[in-house]
Amino acid sequence: MKSIVNRVVSIVTALIMIFGTSLLSQHIRAFADDTNTNLVSNGDFETGTIDGWIKQGNPTLEVTTEQAIGQYSMKVTGRTQTYEGPAYSFLGKMQKGESYNVSLKVRLVSGQNSSNPFITVTMFREDDNGKHYDTIVWQKQVSEDSWTTVSGTYTLDYTGTLKTLYMYVESPDPTLEYYIDDVVVTPQNPIQVGNVITNGTFENGNTSGWVGTGSSVVKAVYGVAHSGGYSLLTTGRTANWNGPSYDLTGKIVPGQQYNVDFWVKFVNGNDTEQIKATVKATSNKDNYIQVNDFVNVNKGEWTEIKGSFTLPVTDYSGVSIYVESQNPTLEFYIDDFSVIGEISNNQITIQNDIPDLYSVFKDYFPIGVAVDSSRLNDADPHAQLTAKHFNMLVAENAMKPESLQPTEGNFTFDNADKIVDYEIAHNMKMRGHTLLWHNQVPDWFFQDPSDPSKPASRDLLLQRLRTHITTVLDHFKTKYGSQNPIIGWDVVNEVLDDNGNLRNSKWLQIIGPDYIEKAFEYAHEADPSMKLFINDYNIENNGVKTQAMYDLVKKLKSEGVPINGIGMQMHISINSNIDNIKASIEKLASLGVEIQVTELDMNMNGNVSNDALLKQARLYKQLFDLFKAEKQYITAVVFWGVSDDVSWLSKPNAPLLFDSKLQAKPAYWAIVDQGKAIPDIQSAKALEGSPTIGANVDSSWKLVKPLYANTYVKGTIGATAAVKSMWDTKNLYLLVQVSDNTPSNNDGIEIFVDKNDNKSTTYESDDEHYIVKRDGTGSSNITKYVMSNADGYVAQIAIPIEDISPVLNDKIGFDIRINDDQGSGNINAITVWNDYTNSQDTNTAYFGDLVLSKPAQIATAIYGTPVIDGKVDGIWNNAEAISTNTWVLGSNGATATAKMMWDDKYLYILADVTDNNLNKSSVNPYEQDSVEVFVDQNNDKTTYYENDDGQFRVNYDNEQSFGGSTNSNGFKSATSLTQNGYIVEEAIPWTSITPSNGTIIGFDLQVNDADENGKRTGIVTWCDPSGNSWQDTSGFGNLMLTGKPSGVLKKVVAFNDIKDNWAKDVIEVLASRHIVEGMTDTQYEPNKTVTRAEFTAMILRLLNIKEEAYSGEFSDVKSGDWYANAIEAAYKTGIIEGDGKNARPNDSITREEMTAIAMRAYEMLTQYEEENIGATTFSDDKSISDWARNVVANAAKLGIVNGEPNNVFAPKGNATRAEAAAIIYGLLEKTNKL
Repeated sequence: MKSIVNRVVSIVTALIMIFGTSLLSQHIRAFADDTNTNLVSNGDFETGTIDGWIKQGNPTLEVTTEQAIGQYSMKVTGRTQTYEGPAYSFLGKMQKGESYNVSLKVRLVSGQNSSNPFITVTMFREDDNGKHYDTIVWQKQVSEDSWTTVSGTYTLDYTGTLKTLYMYVESPDPTLEYYIDDVVVTPQNPIQVGNVITNGTFENGNTSGWVGTGSSVVKAVYGVAHSGGYSLLTTGRTANWNGPSYDLTGKIVPGQQYNVDFWVKFVNGNDTEQIKATVKATSNKDNYIQVNDFVNVNKGEWTEIKGSFTLPVTDYSGVSIYVESQNPTLEFYIDDFSVIGEISNNQITIQNDIPDLYSVFKDYFPIGVAVDSSRLNDADPHAQLTAKHFNMLVAENAMKPESLQPTEGNFTFDNADKIVDYEIAHNMKMRGHTLLWHNQVPDWFFQDPSDPSKPASRDLLLQRLRTHITTVLDHFKTKYGSQNPIIGWDVVNEVLDDNGNLRNSKWLQIIGPDYIEKAFEYAHEADPSMKLFINDYNIENNGVKTQAMYDLVKKLKSEGVPINGIGMQMHISINSNIDNIKASIEKLASLGVEIQVTELDMNMNGNVSNDALLKQARLYKQLFDLFKAEKQYITAVVFWGVSDDVSWLSKPNAPLLFDSKLQAKPAYWAIVDQGKAIPDIQSAKALEGSPTIGANVDSSWKLVKPLYANTYVKGTIGATAAVKSMWDTKNLYLLVQVSDNTPSNNDGIEIFVDKNDNKSTTYESDDEHYIVKRDGTGSSNITKYVMSNADGYVAQIAIPIEDISPVLNDKIGFDIRINDDQGSGNINAITVWNDYTNSQDTNTAYFGDLVLSKPAQIATAIYGTPVIDGKVDGIWNNAEAISTNTWVLGSNGATATAKMMWDDKYLYILADVTDNNLNKSSVNPYEQDSVEVFVDQNNDKTTYYENDDGQFRVNYDNEQSFGGSTNSNGFKSATSLTQNGYIVEEAIPWTSITPSNGTIIGFDLQVNDADENGKRTGIVTWCDPSGNSWQDTSGFGNLMLTGKPSGVLKKVVAFNDIKDNWAKDVIEVLASRHIVEGMTDTQYEPNKTVTRAEFTAMILRLLNIKEEAYSGEFSDVKSGDWYANAIEAAYKTGIIEGDGKNARPNDSITREEMTAIAMRAYEMLTQYEEENIGATTFSDDKSISDWARNVVANAAKLGIVNGEPNNVFAPKGNATRAEAAAIIYGLLEKTNKL
């Protein structure tokens, strides 16, 4: 004890000599107590009480004279559960990140003969992530004979707010009785009290640790000082919050009080100025804590300012203290600055033993980062992180117009030069940002110098622009010469608005649209060797703004404007679409300019959970794989911030590669070393259904949303796949559509299935690995069918799962790997769906989840043509109604019921919206009260918009707006107000398909709900919960077109020779569909025999197969014959086979020949597989040719053909044109195509 007291006395004496007694008295007392005092105030029970102790469960606690030390101990009896025992709270007594020694003495109450005489010590804590039980000591054996010392260590960690913290003593024997004594819990690292400001006197002659906020500049000056020779001078202030700032991150202990003391002086300004200190603490948002009220300071006098602050107990990503004044331009000195209190041991250090980012990508492009000069002091870990990982910098604010020329003619380069000097010292390159912008430009630029209320003239503003650009470029070119690290400038920034129009800035208003080309011309004149860029946001979405940027740059280049590149800011989110980014890069690069990613970050949209961070990691990996694949275009990738704590995005957020403690996040490892990454567990739905597998892909697959095997684990260019899944009680069905334009027998698919979804680190008995090669070979224990197509190949697969008796909502672990041999004889590229560590062969830990789900969501649209007037006409009465009940944002608000109709020209929508508070005040159409309709005409369900896809938005006042790539030509809408909301009625033109009964399109409907302030507070859809319908069609529901009249109502042709014919109605229906044609305009000749060529042509029209140029396969068909091209198409598709070298086109077709062709058509329409029936039931079965007998038997079983009277089939008889029409009509009936 004596040695500890002496140590305390010596430290306190030293502190008094440095700081005086007034600021230390309360801290000395706390310091002495904390270094000596056991955190358990009644750990020896010498009070004769159990004060401070509580019960875990309901044991009996009492003081007894059995003791290990002193006179008393605690006796614990009456236990009935293993977890029961004495407990002690440490909430508010322990510090996060600190380690503690724990010790207690235990002895058993005699006479128990326990078979489990063990003691466990546990710490219970509750934080924002829930309840946790931390083991301090695990089952230490104790006895009745003597006291046993039970000891361990504990380090406190928690997430968010710590709500509960207590230690308790338990035993695996639920009735064990015991004594405890001498409970001691002490910190391993003694608390230190002192000045956390290491450079408060400035006697070292530098500004170490201090920076200027905003535009202010700090400088250590000699000759003006409160004590010693130096003080800190602050100049360049333009706002009251600008001033000297010191970073306290990692130096302050939340919950502890700190006393602040400093001296201040000014020599220019008013006779009296007001000055104070403020603490900025960033957690989920920026918090400002006032250290003191404004203090009056007299000109020319040193004045002492005192105050104090305490940070609330929570996690902080950044803490700083700064000095400000009411006068925004006041220059002042500070000296002898102290912040006295407990010095935290939780200092932030960077990871020096991980790969440097820029080295990882050295063969591709520089890796840059946006910085503030205040973060480039060598002692700042942010500067250390910057130096380690980046080889290109951009000034976040220091090179913008208001920073470089705050008043006309007064250029201030101090902060900009600090960044340039840092780059030179660290052998980095730099992007200049920015010469012209609509923000952060001083007002004087646009004002008439004689009357600031009036705008400057065009000539004056152009002159000012030229002066600014020339002066800025001349400064760096002249000052740094050949050492100048700036390799390019953003000449103009964000000149396009969100709709792709030129932004209505003061530059545009005063000068006109040529201000852009003038800026480039001035920059080129000032430095002809400098690369010049145009920079903008949201041009990576392949939407209207991407096209606008393309058009603008194309125009500038055609006019000879010296533009070298496009800066894609790339402020994306965790829901951004890689396909759109790829398309945007390639589109803009096609102009022959450099592409630089200039402000990269990834918005978490308020969700910073571990799952979201892993999702972010996957997208960052996919993004950098794309960048590497596009390296011929991309010449730099720059992050907008070094770590999450300095991001410009509002909190909570985590958009960068390093967290608020400057530690590497999952996203870092995903792009640096995928083997050390932790993949997120993706989930997809397998819809209930039983598709057939065969030569034609089952039409039910059209309804299924795909998952994508598009994350590379080898290479960055190669095969990818869209994978759809269905299930029934017997099989898991897959449709794998592989995009691969380099065919090889090595190409193939590997499928990984974990039937019980156990996610184990080794394979278990239920886990399976299947192989399907491009040539159709592979695993024999699955059903598979592989066929080539224009994009690559398609595999239909059925995997047996009957052994697990699957039911709705079960999960199956699943992954898929696509192997691509690009001609080398080896696998050059591999993509997967989920586990991008590529460890599927050995464990199932990172398989994704397939959720066995209900059948696809589908609605119907009936045939009809309503009037688009915003009213509910009677024609809508029979249409099916759907409801929006899938919430994307919020959980209540405006909703709609909707009905759909269609005709040959339009899709019609009637939406009846319930919304009692209508608002359209937002400038963003999507935030107004409105209805959005999403249409995917070919129902490809891609993750990006194709030409057939559209987003159509109409607000309650009938104001229309559209998605970026939407073809809105011909779109019509009308609205009307109702008692409960409004009605929107729309007509969307068919632009890419010819609609017919049975056509299924992708479809969704969304209601946007604005509050009284114009903020969107609700989004609800019919189907897609993702919120990505504006850029991704894969989540759309399905809409089937039905109800177009059939039969005689469809006739458009009148033949005068079929009035009394038995096949009259059939012939007219088929003629209306242009499947059959008359011999003349008025004569069908139903009783005439039909030729093989005529029937073949009918079947082609039925199947909608286009004719092809004749290639001369048959000796009796010549090019130029009316049927030649039809014969070619039918032969290539297998509809006809010919007779050796002859097609016999003009021969009358026999009934058995017609039946064979009809059955081939039926198989193409339905994927029907011919059964081996053998003989027919017709009385003349033996007259049927051997080759035709089984075909006829199948056709008869299906009802496609019937016998003549007396059950005669007459196989060799010639079919008439009426019979041909009848059999084709039968095919339409059997396949629901009428």
